[in-house]
Amino acid sequence: MKNSKCKNILISIGIWLMVVTILASVVVGAGYGLYLIVGAADKNQPIIDVVTVDKGDVLDKYDIDILKSDVINNKSIEKNYYRIYSSKDPIDNFLDTDVDLKSIEPFEIDNAEIYSYSYFTSYNDDELVPSSKLSDETGKTVEITPVLDDILDAIENVKHDKINMKIFNDNGDYYVYLELNTNWWYPCELYHYDKESKSLDLIYQFDGEEIVGIKKIR
Repeated sequence: MKNSKCKNILISIGIWLMVVTILASVVVGAGYGLYLIVGAADKNQPIIDVVTVDKGDVLDKYDIDILKSDVINNKSIEKNYYRIYSSKDPIDNFLDTDVDLKSIEPFEIDNAEIYSYSYFTSYNDDELVPSSKLSDETGKTVEITPVLDDILDAIENVKHDKINMKIFNDNGDYYVYLELNTNWWYPCELYHYDKESKSLDLIYQFDGEEIVGIKKIR
């Protein structure tokens, strides 16, 4: 009788230990999964969505500066839709910056104002952008506000020969697109303008893809 009771007690203890072990495994596994999810979120934060076109596909159809409305509304021109992420493991990028690029489904771009300038018109890549040459999408001269003046100064601090420049004014947030003049490839860079430091922060560098539209991550 005593042996039977001891046996039942041992069985109960074994079952209890098994249940505790299973519950502990579930809790640890859930915690680790949450850790991975949070870690991935911290590692890959979306920065901005962009629409680009291959410069080679449009140079024969458009002027040296491609206007957003021309390309976005033209269904015959193939467009690329990307989301740019921050990442500790950058891929598909030519610069040593912590970003990652992924193709996404087509989206509606923000109604950002675009101010552009072609350095080819000056025949001098080092020449300051004259205020009379910065124009909007209709070709009208843009009034140089204090913010735009600071942005132009920041652009001049990019120590490389430039071909084309566009400034995106997205509801008071400013992004700068620069095409650089090189011999072997076609660097097209996207920057965010930091109003506090009055400097440009590089977001991504494409090769031969012009940015024609943006959408901020909300």
